[in-house]
This record gives sequence, structure tokens and C-alpha cells, in this order.
Amino acid sequence: MSKTFGFGDVEDIKGRIEPGIEEVEFTGVIDGKNDNDKDFLSFGTISLDGNREHTERFYFTTEKGEKISLQRIRSIIKELLGEEKAKGNYTVAELNAMLTGKKARIKFVGDEYEYNNELRVKTQFGFSGFIEKLETNPSKLTFNPQKDIKRLSIAPSNRAQPSSANNVTDELF
Repeated sequence: MSKTFGFGDVEDIKGRIEPGIEEVEFTGVIDGKNDNDKDFLSFGTISLDGNREHTERFYFTTEKGEKISLQRIRSIIKELLGEEKAKGNYTVAELNAMLTGKKARIKFVGDEYEYNNELRVKTQFGFSGFIEKLETNPSKLTFNPQKDIKRLSIAPSNRAQPSSANNVTDELF
């Protein structure tokens, strides 16, 4: 590639998308293998304000995992492109071309975990009914931190909390 890129006026991404309801743009779909040689499809998203990002990996290593991954990917295609497209067979390049640049509202859920004696929250796409078009008004998505973040069994004072900016319910849309 011979193109020159300038980075002087480019702002840093501020962080990652946290659990809650977020309006995002899909930035790409790629396939790969993790460090344990497990196949996955990776869907990149970035918040519409451009400040936070999230990458969702769908694994195909077990029969059950493949079924769930395909169901969730089908939900994305169906919601953004329609039922007919959701019935098709696509290569990774075709998925990438179809979804890159598409905008949606997504429910992100969380899983608490401990790392170096600190509680953190891993963010991922919700499950059933986790995505809708931005035009959906009113939004059908809801988020409740008590239900949508899987908690570890520890004292409540040590719990990780998503930022208040992302504790959004459909009442705001």
C-alpha cells in the first residue's frame, strides 16, 4: 500500500462499550483463530459518537456453540437486512460487505470477573432480541444492571458498575 496516512489530528478512542443500550455502527467482519486454535468470526462495532468500541467474537468449536453463534449472527442479518437475506449463505467477505457501515441499537450485557484482585465487567452482545434498527421507535430494548450483568458472588461494595451514561432504558428513546 502506497497511501500515506496522517495521525496528527486523530483523537484516541476513549474506551470500550460497556453494558447497556448503545447505538453503534458495524466496522467489519473478519474470521480468525484464537491462541487456542479455535475458529471465530469477529464483528467490530463502534459507538456512533466514535468514542467507544466493541468486538464480538462468535465461536464455532462445538455443535452447540456453532448453533448459538449462527442464531445470533442470523439475528443481526435479519434485523438489519431483512428475512430473505437472513436465509442466505455467505462468505466472510460477503458478510463484511453487507454489514460494514450498518447502524443499529444493541443491548450489551455483562459478566463480572476478577483480574488481579479487581472486579471487571466483560461486555458482549445480549442474546434473544438484542438488536434493532435505529429507526425503531419506541425502542423495544431494555437494560437492567441487576439482571443484565452476571455477578460474581462477592460483597456488593466491591462490585464493578458500568458508567451511568450507558445505564439506558428504552424510556430514553
